[in-house]
Amino acid sequence: MRRPARRACAGSPACGSARNTLRVGSSYLGIFRARAGVYPAGMLRFSLCLILLGAAAGTPGAAEIPPRPTLYLVGDSTVANSTPGLQGWGRPLVNYFDTNRLAVVNLARGGRSSRTYFAEGLWSNVVHRLRPGDYVMMQFGHNDAGPLDTGRARASLPGGSDEARVVTNQTSGVVETVQTYGWYLRRFIADTRERGATPIVLSPIARNQWRDGKVIRATDTFSAWARAAAETSGAKFIDLNHLTATRFEQEGRRRVSELYFTTNDHTHTTPAGADAVAQCVVDGLRTFHRSTLAEFLRRAPLPGALETPRPLLVAVIGDSTVANYPPDKPGRGWGMYLAERFTTNVIVTNLAANGRSAKTFIREGRWQRALELAPDFVLIQFGHNDSHAPGKPESTDAATDYREFLRQYVREARAHDAAPILITPMLRRTYDDAGALQDILQPYADAMKAVGAELDAPVIDLHSLSRALYEKLGPEAVAGWASAPHDRTHFNEAGARAMAELVLGELPRAAPRLALELQQP
Repeated sequence: MRRPARRACAGSPACGSARNTLRVGSSYLGIFRARAGVYPAGMLRFSLCLILLGAAAGTPGAAEIPPRPTLYLVGDSTVANSTPGLQGWGRPLVNYFDTNRLAVVNLARGGRSSRTYFAEGLWSNVVHRLRPGDYVMMQFGHNDAGPLDTGRARASLPGGSDEARVVTNQTSGVVETVQTYGWYLRRFIADTRERGATPIVLSPIARNQWRDGKVIRATDTFSAWARAAAETSGAKFIDLNHLTATRFEQEGRRRVSELYFTTNDHTHTTPAGADAVAQCVVDGLRTFHRSTLAEFLRRAPLPGALETPRPLLVAVIGDSTVANYPPDKPGRGWGMYLAERFTTNVIVTNLAANGRSAKTFIREGRWQRALELAPDFVLIQFGHNDSHAPGKPESTDAATDYREFLRQYVREARAHDAAPILITPMLRRTYDDAGALQDILQPYADAMKAVGAELDAPVIDLHSLSRALYEKLGPEAVAGWASAPHDRTHFNEAGARAMAELVLGELPRAAPRLALELQQP
């Protein structure tokens, strides 16, 4: 919800102090954009009034209140699930913390394994948000078993060694290096520590599966591998598998089956089951010696389960000018620099891939994979590889099949309740002898705008925006954005960031709801 315009203060120092404090106070209390915690309205009004009154009175240091640390939850549907009648334990866990002092943000995603949470860029979005003093609780395992290269192809290799295997997804044709379950956890732990945050590893919750009156545990598999990853990395560990199995056995199979799970699902919990698991998580936290996170626990939980809306998911699809690049490569895609500009209410997953066109992205199964993520918004930029010579596998004709593929993206995104945003391909940085920009992508930009008008889909004209920027800066300055000396298409970080800013600058018009979550750079 947008705040009303402020009235002029006529240069009042008290008003200026109040404004500065409001900025800090809103961050501290999380009342304008943080949806991770739920606060009583009266408490919020009272707290904000105290801050503003202190500023107006000239209280020393009133604008220096530090922001709350944040606890990020990452994992699968047993942490995140919000399907009707089911709930992940991350939902009620916020009920156990003092959210005036600690924000709780649930970034877990259904259907993810440690492998796919990493490969889809979900983990990189967490890393972008981490600040010193934050916490990350990670629970994976339920989706880490199964086929490596067929079906959903989401399994990690078993164990915790440094073994790796290159596999080709038999459905999509995507080639991927798959690591062990323990390797992914160690990577998450290392990344968390590098950002000055505290990692906490949890083994996966026990399933409602019994043998000889006992719950079947993962003692020798995922529990052992998660423990080993934590211990070798010096991270805290909660054996949630053991804690939940023990609790289920104490309460009995009949009660657990009737109250905590549904008839045909032995993995996902009901709201009551989610709260029982959250209690086990809290019990585990209380066993830690000198745990700073445990200091934020309430003496008694708030009544009822506090529901927190899941973050908005933005899927980005396109070619190499958009894609992610490893740190040791000079190239950068503009999709790499979107996540850092959004609040924690938004997750950006960049699925763009080098060499892909509007045609090949669909035919390789990449588009279907994007839809399976259930995004709220899809940013779509193709054209560079579509313009290749006729006869090449990736080429399309701007007047015919390119338009039809764009129509497919728009219609299928909407059929999956996602809002498509078309983005025309940026201009290549190619100049003739007279210093004028050469343009072979205009037919594709025009085609995309025509499809947007036809289907009433928003279009960000990055083609025109980039042209205007190049002409303003001049050839010499623009040449400094190249990823390699003679590359007129791909960008280094400075160039990719410039393109990202052009895209973000158009969001208030193209996607007002999403633009509300933007932060200043």
